[in-house]
Amino acid sequence: MRTPPPSSRMSASGLVIRELVALRARVVQLERQLGDRTRMVQAVRESEEGLRQMMEHIPGALWVYDCLTEQRVYVSRGYEKIWGRSLETLRNKPTEWLDAIHPEDRAKFGEVVSALPGSSSLDETYRILRPDGAIRWIHDRGYPIQEESGESQRVAGTSEDITEHRAREQRRVESDRRLRDLVASTPDSVAELDLAGRVMFASRTTAGFEVGTRLGSTLNEFLPPEQHDSFSRAVEEAVRTGEPLSFETRLALPAGNRWWLTRITPLRRSGRVVSLLAIASDITHRKEQQEAAAQLRKLESLDVLAGRAAHSFNNLFTVILGNSDLALTDLPPGSPGRERVVEVAKAAERAAALADQLATCTGARKGDRRPVNPSELIQGMASSLSNTVPANVELELALSADADVVEANAAQIRQVVMNLVSNAVDAFGSGQGEITVRTGLMLVDRAYLVTAHADERLSEGVYGCVTVSDTGSGMDGATVSRACDPFFTTKPNRPGMGLAIVLGLVRGHKGALKIDSQPGRGTTVNVLLPLAEWPSAGIDPQQEKPDSLPVSETAPPRGTVLIAEDDETVRSVAKWALEQAGFEVLAAPDGRQAVSIFREHASEIDLVLLDLAMPRMRGEEALREIRSVRSDARIVITSGYSQREISKRFMGHGLVGFLQKPYRHASLLREVHRAISGKGDDPPR
Repeated sequence: MRTPPPSSRMSASGLVIRELVALRARVVQLERQLGDRTRMVQAVRESEEGLRQMMEHIPGALWVYDCLTEQRVYVSRGYEKIWGRSLETLRNKPTEWLDAIHPEDRAKFGEVVSALPGSSSLDETYRILRPDGAIRWIHDRGYPIQEESGESQRVAGTSEDITEHRAREQRRVESDRRLRDLVASTPDSVAELDLAGRVMFASRTTAGFEVGTRLGSTLNEFLPPEQHDSFSRAVEEAVRTGEPLSFETRLALPAGNRWWLTRITPLRRSGRVVSLLAIASDITHRKEQQEAAAQLRKLESLDVLAGRAAHSFNNLFTVILGNSDLALTDLPPGSPGRERVVEVAKAAERAAALADQLATCTGARKGDRRPVNPSELIQGMASSLSNTVPANVELELALSADADVVEANAAQIRQVVMNLVSNAVDAFGSGQGEITVRTGLMLVDRAYLVTAHADERLSEGVYGCVTVSDTGSGMDGATVSRACDPFFTTKPNRPGMGLAIVLGLVRGHKGALKIDSQPGRGTTVNVLLPLAEWPSAGIDPQQEKPDSLPVSETAPPRGTVLIAEDDETVRSVAKWALEQAGFEVLAAPDGRQAVSIFREHASEIDLVLLDLAMPRMRGEEALREIRSVRSDARIVITSGYSQREISKRFMGHGLVGFLQKPYRHASLLREVHRAISGKGDDPPR
């Protein structure tokens, strides 16, 4: 047998070895691949377990719906928590989840499910009924699962319980609705401003101006120019300090000039001011009340001043006139000084008349009042009024035939009408126009009286009304507010007392004055006068009662007179005049001492001359005390008030006379003579 060469044998062995090595490498590779696959299987199992646990613990329910079988082929355990039913019962009854849908939502949801095969997604909200009777709101979202063929047979989605979220949303919506209703119903205007003061939101129409249509504008567009800087500073300060602030302003709006109180409150987010809340309140009524109250206080102060001045003047004029009369009795006829004394007396009488007019115009003196028909009175002034009105102005008298009778002083009402017409004439200049004087009745309420020049104690009701209106230039609000101020005038050559006098006369009548005016629209002045409380038949408004009472021509009586007067000079002059006439005179500087003297000399005193305004005890109280000592005491009142006012005030008190200050020597003696003679009685009305 032939033996192969060594190289041949080695070749065969090498092949075997190489095959074995390759086989071993293949085995190692297979082992490695097997290990990788095992690890992959383990990883998949772990991933599936993690996914399962995640799906089991998410709040909602995950599901897969088969559109062909119309069943959920997969449902996560979240179903049990939401539906309140187990997965086992769902498997036994696959339609259980559909049967739990609220009857009112079932039909609509069924339509949605039927349309799933052709839809791209599912987004539906519905209600379910749980076994415990609770109603829950469910929100379903689903998306089609694309098959390799491109068809979408199945839909995967989630079911989320949104009951609590929906309840919170409903509460938020309800809260927003209440807030909107609150903002819409409040009389205030609410706006949100940015940090530059521009309007970002406005709640409502304000005084006829639609603020909402001007979003992006600043409030400076509505403010007068002189307040632009103050508003800008207020915005800057609120942004800088973060503190709320407020300011008042007067806005000129289509509905008229209105006063507003605006409160600016910074709004913060994350501790930083991001915008401003502006709440504007219409305080026009309050401002008008404040202005009316201030005007009333000013007039009341003027009344007090005028009353005190008139009282002092009357006492001084009484002294001047009394001493003049006494000087004339001492001077023989033809004496060079006699004429000068007469001139002093005349000047004192004129000054007394001026003081009386001042007191009357400020309301300090009421003047004699009686029933007056305004229409008849003004008709009697027609000629005088026509002469007051120039040719370029037409005067119309619209006098009501049914005008009721008012309690008034005819001369003062004539002055009121004449002053108002004269003021109206000034409103035209050289232009043309019309002035109308009307009379009638007006029913006024508290709101009207608050905006008028009137005593706050004035009652609501029906008043006689005299209205003077013109079509002239009119006045702005600032001018109207000061129109009745003494010496205020827009005409340099006028004294500025016209409306001040009118207001004083009206207030003296316990009436009211209302001025309505706007630039370019003319002015209307309403004068309200109280209606008369007694019949008006047969009353002549031009008739005036004499101030003095008849003088007895018999021989002058003698007796003792007690003079109660606080002014020493008046007391001295009256005492000297009576003593010169033969009377015994006792004098007291105040009411309390007068009562004390009367108690001591009650049987001797024939007459008491009693001043009303005295210290320590006023005249009225002294009168009662004197009458308590002796009921038949004869008393004559002396005062700066008119005879008619005293008659009303002391009706039934048994007065035997009245002496109005300032009085002359002759008037004093005549009144004392008449009272002691027994000719006196309650002063006639």
